[in-house]
Amino acid sequence: MKTKEEYYNQVLENRRLAADMRAVECTCPNVLCDWHGKCRECVALHRYHGDHIPVCLQPVISEKLKALVQVAEMVAIKKEDTPIEYRRYVKERDEQENSRLGCVMSKTVFFVFWFCFSFIFNCAILRCSGLREE
Repeated sequence: MKTKEEYYNQVLENRRLAADMRAVECTCPNVLCDWHGKCRECVALHRYHGDHIPVCLQPVISEKLKALVQVAEMVAIKKEDTPIEYRRYVKERDEQENSRLGCVMSKTVFFVFWFCFSFIFNCAILRCSGLREE
């Protein structure tokens, strides 16, 4: 067991590492993943679903499991990866949704602009015509 001083030094080292952007850079090979580079959210989602661990942590845990599996005289089988086509499909669908929403947003922005312009224009007419009480 570590002493209090050893533990304290480890915490100081971890703080130093966490401040170094190279040490906290996302190492996940799934660059098409929506959560690539958002490690906190990624880990939270994996904890919530509980079906597997993040890809970036799998090599570390696999090595530890291999040793344990050998001791138990068992065999470990790697789960199939999500096909890259699935990730591309998500990107395509997102682009379709964004383009559809972009069209809706353009119409909404135009309506808001027209409403504001009409309101200001009508206020100016009322003020100039003297119909508005002050």
